[in-house]
Amino acid sequence: MTSATALRFGDLFVVRADGSEATRLTRGGPDAAPAWSPDGREIAFIRGYDLNLPSGGMDVYVVDSAGGAPRPLTRTAGSEETAPAWSPDGSRIAFERSTPQTPYDGKAAIFVVDRDGTGERLVLEHRHFTSGSYSLAWSPDGRTIAFETSPAADCAAIALVDVDSGAVRRLTTCTRSSPGALGPSWQPDADEGS
Repeated sequence: MTSATALRFGDLFVVRADGSEATRLTRGGPDAAPAWSPDGREIAFIRGYDLNLPSGGMDVYVVDSAGGAPRPLTRTAGSEETAPAWSPDGSRIAFERSTPQTPYDGKAAIFVVDRDGTGERLVLEHRHFTSGSYSLAWSPDGRTIAFETSPAADCAAIALVDVDSGAVRRLTTCTRSSPGALGPSWQPDADEGS
């Protein structure tokens, strides 16, 4: 994939595959980037606040897929948190956090938090120029996360990070002003060597 879709904010709904029985899950908060838990019970998403102000940001929330009050997993003032991704066993959620000091300064980090919001842990600090959407993808065995990174401001590449050690392995490269690789996804039941 060589292009990204802009992050769009609104309310979250669940609807049957035939388009019937739409159920509103959130109301009034600028919400985006929904991700279903593997067991289908919850949906992680991003909620923005004061997005037009320097003090604004985005936090990771979770809501029951049948409805109810959303609960925050993170509360980090002035940070932009994006790309919530559930681990295959549903016990953890990975997300990206950036705290821009200037627009698109490239400072980013990948964190993992337990499903209940405890145990937040830094996995990796890296460079990513967040001018579009952002993607994280867990390996089927839950040991590795594929992510977008930026060796230069005008390109994006895909790399892997070991969740326990933080060791990084680059899969693609790019140079300034070249098309980038975005939106990593794992083949089901593939291991890291596949």
